[in-house]
Amino acid sequence: MKKIFLPIIIIFVCLLNSMNLAGQHWDYLYTPPVGQFINSHVTIDQLPDGNMAVYSEGYTHLLKIDSLGNSTWQPINDIGVIHPIVGLENFSKDNVIVTADSNFIFVDDNNDNNNQPSSVYQQVHIAKLDANLDTIWAERHDYLFSFGSQYIVNDVKQLNDDNILVVLYNNNNDKIQLIKFSYADGSIMWRTSHFSLAPSYGLPYTYVGKEIVEHFDGSLTLLSQVSVDSTGYIRLMKLSSTGTFLWANNFTPTRVLGWADSERTLAINFFGESVFSFREYDPITNDYQTVVVKAGVAGNEIWRKPISQTHVYDLVWSSDNEILVCGQAANNANQAAITKLNNNGTVIWDKVYLEQFGVSTQGFHFQRIMEVDNNHFFLAGTTTTISGEKIYAAMIDSMGNTFTNIIHGSVFHDVNNNCVYDANEVNLNAPILVRATQGTDTIYTITDTLGNYSVALQPGVYQIQPMTFSSYWNSCLSPFIPLALDSTAQYDIGLQSVIDCSDLNVSITTPNLIRCFSNTYHVDYANFGTLPETGVYVEVEIDTFLIVDTTSIPYTKSGNIYTFFIGDLNVYEIGQFTIDVTVSCNAFLGQAHCVEANIFPQQICLPNNMVWNGAAIKAQVNCIGNDLVEFKIENIGTQAMTQARQYHVIEDQILPYQGIFQLPAGGDTSWTMPANQNAVYVLRAEQEFTHPNADDEVSDFAFGCNSDDSIPSVPINQFPLNDSENYVDIDCLENVGSYDPNDKQGFPVGYGNHRFIRRGDEIEYLIRFQNTGTYLAFNVIIEDEIDTDVLDLSTLKLQNSSHPFSLSIEDGKILKFLFLNIMLPDSNTNEPESHGFIRFRIGQKANNPLGTVIENSADIFFDFNEPIITNTTFHTVGEYFIQAVSTQPIEQQLATVKVFPNPFSEQTTIEIETDKRYQNMTLTVYNLMGQTIKTIPSNGSNRMILDKSGMTTGVYFYQIQAEGLVLDSGKLMVQ
Repeated sequence: MKKIFLPIIIIFVCLLNSMNLAGQHWDYLYTPPVGQFINSHVTIDQLPDGNMAVYSEGYTHLLKIDSLGNSTWQPINDIGVIHPIVGLENFSKDNVIVTADSNFIFVDDNNDNNNQPSSVYQQVHIAKLDANLDTIWAERHDYLFSFGSQYIVNDVKQLNDDNILVVLYNNNNDKIQLIKFSYADGSIMWRTSHFSLAPSYGLPYTYVGKEIVEHFDGSLTLLSQVSVDSTGYIRLMKLSSTGTFLWANNFTPTRVLGWADSERTLAINFFGESVFSFREYDPITNDYQTVVVKAGVAGNEIWRKPISQTHVYDLVWSSDNEILVCGQAANNANQAAITKLNNNGTVIWDKVYLEQFGVSTQGFHFQRIMEVDNNHFFLAGTTTTISGEKIYAAMIDSMGNTFTNIIHGSVFHDVNNNCVYDANEVNLNAPILVRATQGTDTIYTITDTLGNYSVALQPGVYQIQPMTFSSYWNSCLSPFIPLALDSTAQYDIGLQSVIDCSDLNVSITTPNLIRCFSNTYHVDYANFGTLPETGVYVEVEIDTFLIVDTTSIPYTKSGNIYTFFIGDLNVYEIGQFTIDVTVSCNAFLGQAHCVEANIFPQQICLPNNMVWNGAAIKAQVNCIGNDLVEFKIENIGTQAMTQARQYHVIEDQILPYQGIFQLPAGGDTSWTMPANQNAVYVLRAEQEFTHPNADDEVSDFAFGCNSDDSIPSVPINQFPLNDSENYVDIDCLENVGSYDPNDKQGFPVGYGNHRFIRRGDEIEYLIRFQNTGTYLAFNVIIEDEIDTDVLDLSTLKLQNSSHPFSLSIEDGKILKFLFLNIMLPDSNTNEPESHGFIRFRIGQKANNPLGTVIENSADIFFDFNEPIITNTTFHTVGEYFIQAVSTQPIEQQLATVKVFPNPFSEQTTIEIETDKRYQNMTLTVYNLMGQTIKTIPSNGSNRMILDKSGMTTGVYFYQIQAEGLVLDSGKLMVQ
């Protein structure tokens, strides 16, 4: 398995209508452009373009705020509902919502029209305005209530059928009124009232509707507050889609004589569970306690947790199943507060936001909170300063961080290489990792589908660098960008062509192969080069035990090779298709199946300063008959090799043969050996020294050369597969009957129980998930914390996935994959479609010490359920960890070595016989971790003595080198 960098066909598609918030966090004060606010009450909603709308009750303008905190005040044109008696404009615009089709709904309860005729304050006004805040229609409904009843609007919601539901309570506080208005013209569709259940002893009471939420089935949950004399409680009521009463449950204070009050604090998850908040007052101790409550689908209390805030004004149940509560800090009205709890009610963090604007403020708190995308939250409230009342708004991340210091810009194709974003140049629209550095501190973000990035930072001086997917690109050198407090800097990143060449990438993955069932391969392709490519096609070689059922695009077939024609691929264009296969029931359980994808045309372009003589090495391993395995090394290039290179033959987990080779153009060397049953054979050979990929080995493998069931005796992925080039990818998996549906795998698997990999080997992670619940999963979120001490986040390469997703990087190391609106069916309803996966590759930190253990796991969230924590994968960094059991290379034998005694308890002798006289040979001894234990020079002799000093009982490896060649290696046993 290997690197392709983003089969994110629709990666970020779910954010097209959201704010670009990968790391943008800020808070600002906003001054009204004319006059003063009439009321401190504010509402918020998200506009279709991703920006936020903030409205202060009764004010003449609507505030729009973009992703950077920039503001625009838009005047509201006269709505024109005139009362015939008073002759005045009575529309005070108490509640505002943004509708699904980009319009606005304003609702007015006329509570502010004191001393007016009863016909005025018994009215409800409702109006629909377009995006320019021009009136589409406006309706005034007179005499809706009994004489003398004045109603107050507390909540307005657009329902699933697009119509509008309004919650009101009357000034006599004895009933709640629900009115459903037509979205088409503002007419009343139905009305219903709900009375407080007065206690039998007849004490005065009040009944106030707070917030209503619609469920997916159209039913409603209403949060209300009931007060009886000096006591009171909170009521949760379930209603039908037409407002008919179904059930109610009361939540009383913990103190018998206490009372409870609440704001609009109701949130419902996908399962119908509720979370809300209220404040308890204890008349004995004269103190307050604020609690958050979670209730089940039948209104039963699951838990009640106290928090430190004096008053809660709003809360939200986030997409990752956590609860954010906003309001006023304990014992300080001039401090806004946010509390985060998990789904069990445990407080994760508490944060207080101080007066930080250099002015005296009063009533400094958040009134509304909304999750705008993947764990970024918008909050707004009001505060009073010496210059008047202002709106306070903030954007925070999942940790509650707010910064007002932002660097943003675009990543564009700098066609004329002048590092200036000229009018004829365009953005690169595939997501690109962008790094901001200040000294040793590094923060990452990622561009959106429009090629834009934004990163919030502490004040300082930064450089910005993109992590390109191809060496054919070079970025303009970033200047040092000073970023002061409360400032924004723009830097557009130009990517320039180093070589004019396409760079085609392909990746193929299936999350699992279930025997006798249908499985899906996802094939992702891209052109990350600097030039478009024409006539692109993908060849996929399918294992003979895999039966192709369907494909998402047409193909032609020749033998086991399926060809898919793609056509033209533009610069940074990406795409995906799928292949559904059934694993034959004739396959043995545990049998391995490999598929290989190649994208054409295949080419390697060279930098101007690079000299490649044209030699290119290919390795092949094939089964011959039923009992032989053939190894072959070819020079498929146009010129002879410039120098000798090494090869190794690995059988399962031993190294039986090694040697050197040097071939002319078109030349090859091959040999056969008896095959052991079920053994996996790997041939690894060094590439031609001048080749562009000289640092990579070429390899091939075969298994089942002497077997009836083709079940490999060791993991076939224990070493990297032969797919280091971008244009080829190999996927090998053993079929299964049962499996852990939510797990994590790391490739290569690694050698032996320690899972050794070489220093510098990249690790590919595959995270698989399945909805094994009993209901559709609306969202799936995967959090993967990268150990940045041993893994280099700048090398991150997204490969492919089962579904569209978005990615954010939090705290500089947590990869957060969001499959929003995935609608993943449960396994009981649709088993084949209940699976999903994400696959990515990441490199090690340079010079990881030998023995470094690299561990990784992930948390998988299905909607609001507790996370499923995957198994922990691990790899150990080592060298010379393959057990050498023979000193005889197949060809070009360099030395015959005798080790006696072996095992040894005190010392052993190493005797070397060679055709060539080497003056300076070196014996190096390694432990199982690949660490050097001893180095002994030959000093012109062909015999060296190794003593036990400093060596404990166990297994060691040795290697003998001379003149840059490995003459021999093997295993030592110390008793």
